[in-house]
Order: sequence, then structure tokens, then C-alpha cells
Amino acid sequence: MIYNIWNIYKQLKREVNLQEWVPIEELEYNLQKHKSFFAKLLSYYIVGRYPSFKEKISSSIDSNKARELLNNTEEVFVWIESLNQYKK
Repeated sequence: MIYNIWNIYKQLKREVNLQEWVPIEELEYNLQKHKSFFAKLLSYYIVGRYPSFKEKISSSIDSNKARELLNNTEEVFVWIESLNQYKK
């Protein structure tokens, strides 16, 4: 489940006329593009909260996977920061 950030966007879409604030097609594209990444980040967050899972997940991540996660995190961060331009 992709609760945190994904549900925030879903709720925002229901409560706010996003077309007044952002190019909706661009927002939808980026949400879909990053959806699986948000799920992956959430799984690491959950694992971090339960020590018994830490060792298991640590053994499944090599340096290439860690670099890929870092690159994806940077890309998503830049996109989320770019949304600041739509603040009033």
C-alpha cells in the first residue's frame, strides 16, 4: 500500500481543482511515473521501523540498487520541489 504521499495526492485531487494550479496532464504523468517508487520507499520505511526485517532487506540491496534508489529519490525530489512554482 502506498499510503503516505500517494493518498495525499488522491485527496488533493478530490478536494482541489488542480487545473487552476498545475498542468494536470503533467501532474498525472509524474504521479504514475513515480507511483511504484513511492511504494518502494514506503516498504523501506516500514522495514526500518521493524528491526527484524532490517537484516533481510539489507542483504537484498547491493551498491547498484542503492545507487538506483538514490538517483530515483533525487529525481522525485526535484519534481516535488518544482511544484513550488504553482504556489500562490
